[in-house]
Amino acid sequence: MCAEIIEEFQKCHLDHPIAKFFGECTELKIKLDRCFRQEKAVKRKANFEENTGLVWYIITLCLLSKSLTKVFIFFAEPKAEEEEEAGS
Repeated sequence: MCAEIIEEFQKCHLDHPIAKFFGECTELKIKLDRCFRQEKAVKRKANFEENTGLVWYIITLCLLSKSLTKVFIFFAEPKAEEEEEAGS
């Protein structure tokens, strides 16, 4: 998504080795920062939606089995990988 801007920014730095210190490539840097923020927002939203769905799925399963303690046990128990690391 930001690859074109990255290339332009790198080319600007190569074309203007001294002027880059005096603001020659600043506009491209601002565009790049905005692009990175947009990419991050898209990824954050996708991760939130994915994780929210998983949590609600687990809660629904536990409610259907009429046992909320399973929800708390699921989130409280350390995973097998964490136990192995702790034991090492």
